[in-house]
Amino acid sequence: MLKNLLLSAVFMKFHNEQV
Repeated sequence: MLKNLLLSAVFMKFHNEQV
């Protein structure tokens, strides 16, 4: 559960940095 949240946060951050 916590890993899922962390993965989501990392994915969003990565996407934000890519754009």
